[in-house]
Amino acid sequence: MTPQGVGIFARGFALPMVPQRVLLVDDQPAALHFLRSGLLHAWPSCQVDLAGNATQAEPLIRRHRYDAMITDYHLGDGTGLDLARLARRRLPLATIVLTSASPYALADAEIEARECCIGLLPKPIEFSRLLQSLQVDPVVVP
Repeated sequence: MTPQGVGIFARGFALPMVPQRVLLVDDQPAALHFLRSGLLHAWPSCQVDLAGNATQAEPLIRRHRYDAMITDYHLGDGTGLDLARLARRRLPLATIVLTSASPYALADAEIEARECCIGLLPKPIEFSRLLQSLQVDPVVVP
């Protein structure tokens, strides 16, 4: 993927950029399967890595250059917000989305998430909205 804000142009139109590598973090295997299947259906060339908790995700964040990360808020061994802070430091240009079935968790995380440029999506996830939030906005050139 090209740096954020840089698009590929064809005949004057900017093509949307999609992430090449995504990390999914959720302690619910069904949620990981749903998200992975949906991402690969939408973007077959995307590489999707899975982690079932923060302990599994942290070394992946340190080892790989992710374009995007989607993490649940409640992970069993930590919070998705703590993991998102780590990811933001290691991956400053990555798109990070925090999800939760609890409206209270998202409300509590909202101010800090915005300060860290982290997107918030309630569960159940509206998949078209998730895909849209993961695409890099291209620069439009006349």
